[in-house]
Amino acid sequence: MSLENEGTGTANNPEPVEQAEPTLDLDRLIEETFSTPEFQSSEPHKGVDFKRVIDELPADARKLVHNLREDYRKKTTEISQKAKELETREQVLLSKGTEEKLAALSQVPEDLDLYDPAGLQRYIEAKAAQQLQALLEPAREELRRQTRQQQVESFKADKPDFDTLKPQMVDAIKNGRVNNVEDAYHYVKGLSAREEIKRREAELEQYKKASREAGLKVATGINTSNAKPKFANAYEAYLFEKARRAT
Repeated sequence: MSLENEGTGTANNPEPVEQAEPTLDLDRLIEETFSTPEFQSSEPHKGVDFKRVIDELPADARKLVHNLREDYRKKTTEISQKAKELETREQVLLSKGTEEKLAALSQVPEDLDLYDPAGLQRYIEAKAAQQLQALLEPAREELRRQTRQQQVESFKADKPDFDTLKPQMVDAIKNGRVNNVEDAYHYVKGLSAREEIKRREAELEQYKKASREAGLKVATGINTSNAKPKFANAYEAYLFEKARRAT
């Protein structure tokens, strides 16, 4: 045998060619294996003893499950990374800095010379910035709405009476007395405080009046059959008079 044929086999007895192990693809496996009616439902199967099932699998089947898990982990990691990248790009596009830059670029100078190449380039950039501003505005509006909602939730977190006062707050905003939720809350709280002060002042005035009347009657003397009891202090006289008027 010549050196040229060494290790290459013969036409009648070729050497076996090692086949590459096919790569495992989770999506292809699902399409080919789980296409029966039993697996068409999107609801998860319940009552499966996973540990027992895995323990009873042959070694090759457990390796297959391991490979599927790694394929799933890889896919979820890639999705998570892409989601983070998209979120970062979204934050940059919707940031205040980007909004200000686009606003500046969208301004077209009055003395712009469109016959000058630099002037024409500036005009094109301004129009592109205006279009991008218009495209981003709905997303910015939604971001502002979400941010505002988070601010309100944070504001009401330590105010247990917030929901109780909400109807009055809504009326205050609708009537134009205040412009936002925070001011409406403090406005309604202020009204409640003033009403409480008025109530206490009226009660105090009634207390003083009852005290004066009781003191006058005790000092001048009256018919003993209708006389009021003597009081140790003015507050007792006030309570007595209040109870008498309630009957």
